[in-house]
Amino acid sequence: MSRSIQDITGNKYGRLTVLEFHGKVKSSYLWKCVCECGKECLANRKGLICGDNKSCGCLQRESTIKRARRDLVGQRFGRLVVIEFDKSTPQKNGKNYDIFWKCKCDCGNDKTTTGHLLKTGSTKSCGCWMREQASERAKTKEYFLPGQSHPHFRDLTGQVFNRWTVLQFGQMQNKVSRWLCQCECGTERLVNGSTLTQGTSRSCGCLLDEMQSGTDIQKNRRWYFITKNGEKRRCRSSYEVLYANWLTENNINFEYEPKRLRLTGNITYLPDFYLPNEDLWIELKGKWTEGQEEKVALFAQQYKIRVMYYEDIRRECGLKYKYATSYGQYARKHNIPLEDYLGQKLYYNKENIPCQAVH
Repeated sequence: MSRSIQDITGNKYGRLTVLEFHGKVKSSYLWKCVCECGKECLANRKGLICGDNKSCGCLQRESTIKRARRDLVGQRFGRLVVIEFDKSTPQKNGKNYDIFWKCKCDCGNDKTTTGHLLKTGSTKSCGCWMREQASERAKTKEYFLPGQSHPHFRDLTGQVFNRWTVLQFGQMQNKVSRWLCQCECGTERLVNGSTLTQGTSRSCGCLLDEMQSGTDIQKNRRWYFITKNGEKRRCRSSYEVLYANWLTENNINFEYEPKRLRLTGNITYLPDFYLPNEDLWIELKGKWTEGQEEKVALFAQQYKIRVMYYEDIRRECGLKYKYATSYGQYARKHNIPLEDYLGQKLYYNKENIPCQAVH
């Protein structure tokens, strides 16, 4: 370390304690620090002294959650009464959080949903209200399916169409009857009666995933990565492209969505990657959707799995940019589609080695 640089080793700034001098990056002198939460990070001297850098990021996350977690306990939203706070999960942008609340419905069932859905009125019950309305409509009206010349109602309740089992009548939409159906995997969805009877809809999508897992991925997927054999393999997200490129460049044996595994009963799960040498499953997440976290927890009871967010991918793969959105900015700057910018590994340097992380 140059004598002209003031040694701040051992000093504490907010939650950060300075461990040692790291080096100079462009015009900034970076110091290696450890946060009170135990995580190590790099920070420049000016940011530490001026108070711009107070933690590894945990302080901002706690403040964001605290602002978003306005107490809703005891409040009523439709048929739901909020009982207690459940959990908070980060959104895809990494800055905001979804706050989940446990609620009790007037019918006695429990329902977990986000505060946003409650306050906007999107969720008003555990689902009983929709079922009651559908039942009343079915009792008071006669409907007809497309292609029928007479207004006779054709009851599909209880019938099985491929993987769909019809639970009850749902609603009429543009003179088309829609039925509440349950797939063999446990998914419930409103399906047009005509697509059921004509065989157009056979499942919620799980059947297609099982047929294509490990062989032929949906052709309409935007993202792709290049395998060792030079084949273009379609995938679901840019995170998967970045991680697959890193595995390929480091000669790590992996399989992408090799198979859908049945956990219990009708519940199945399809992880993103499988590393056979480590017998490890990898799941990449930008944002949790309702029900996914419970599936992963159930999967973890039977298999070895690691859940990774963009920060974990960036750290393990040595990616250059702190935020995933930066890749889109550079792709637009060079007038290259983002899927090609990532799939063709144009974000790698001249030696075709991933750039070192810049904090």
